[in-house]
Amino acid sequence: MKKNYLSLVLIFVFFLQASSQNTELPEIWSFQSNGPIFSIPSVSRESVFIGSLDSNVYCINSETGKLRWKYKTMGAIRNSILVTDRLIYGFSMDGMLYALDPNNGNLIWKKWIATDKQYDYGDWKTSSPVTDGNLIIMGAADSSVYALDMNTGTTIWKTKLRGIIHATPSLTNKEIMIGDFGGYMYCLEKESGKIKWEFRSVGHRFFPIGEFQGDPVAGNSVVMAAGRDYNIYALNIQTGRSLWNHSFPLGWALGNTILRDSCLYVTTSDDKVLAAYSLSSGRELWRTNMDFNMFAPLFVHNNEGYLGTLLGKFYKVDLKSGSKELLFTTKGYQQFNQEYFSKEGVWSNKAVETFIKDISNYVQALYKLGSFFSAPLITENNIYITSLDGKLYCLKKK
Repeated sequence: MKKNYLSLVLIFVFFLQASSQNTELPEIWSFQSNGPIFSIPSVSRESVFIGSLDSNVYCINSETGKLRWKYKTMGAIRNSILVTDRLIYGFSMDGMLYALDPNNGNLIWKKWIATDKQYDYGDWKTSSPVTDGNLIIMGAADSSVYALDMNTGTTIWKTKLRGIIHATPSLTNKEIMIGDFGGYMYCLEKESGKIKWEFRSVGHRFFPIGEFQGDPVAGNSVVMAAGRDYNIYALNIQTGRSLWNHSFPLGWALGNTILRDSCLYVTTSDDKVLAAYSLSSGRELWRTNMDFNMFAPLFVHNNEGYLGTLLGKFYKVDLKSGSKELLFTTKGYQQFNQEYFSKEGVWSNKAVETFIKDISNYVQALYKLGSFFSAPLITENNIYITSLDGKLYCLKKK
């Protein structure tokens, strides 16, 4: 009797342990494109819109995951689709900005901007178009910021900067914040495009230009700028004066810095930490080891943070303490992690040797693992997130 009772207790304890460890969210559906996806999902009218490196803009049924329509461009799409009440807009590396009918994918107009290309292998995205009133604003590889009429594509103004622009603009009531690969952060007047001020990064011995690749985020009279010089900068929006900066010892902190209330949340690459800072002083509030590199920005929803890593793992983070909870793992990681990683969870010597031999092997590894490079989009019931495995995932929110 005692033996049977002990067996029941052990089974019950094992069940509790297994239940507590199995916190991953169920996958409702996934949609497979023909190329890696860097695009943040956009949801409107029961549809999800994404762009892919296979050159297509996709419209997918948000409930079923079935394709509604797709539109083929002549170049890879490395940015997010802008959705408005009337039209959607996507920029392709063929140099065109496309305005499409969201209901059927018909082309309404297209506007030549500038042929785009990657700066280097670490340059994974292009500037996403944003909207303000009747304007579409975006940066381009010809080192210019464009303001276009959203109905016709007509250029309202164009401002030439120093380097190629792959950061997405951040807007205030009257200003545009944007950085370039020339190592400068700029504040432009929204109405005219006139440069109000500019700020130069300090640079780093490995990246002396200090390219501003990260998307700026503006709020509470501060704009946060992230450069390749291992720094994040807090700048006064009105003057461009540096209020404080924080340097990371191992690498970039280019994932979108997210402002919420008086806190700043920063995702890092080689430092592998998610950190929270006081926006006013730069004082560190907490940091959490995320175990792997992050380029995807933190997404805040209902006082909780969500982000993915290059390992193909997706987490929920408590914004007050930094504690993390694994929500989802790609099938790519499950299938290929032993091919690339040691038992300690770091790149194996064999993998590193292949990366050194040819950097494209590293990029292919990220594709196979299903790395997350974009933020999720979260609705009342679902989580939508794209991956370098070419999939758009729809997960059931808890």
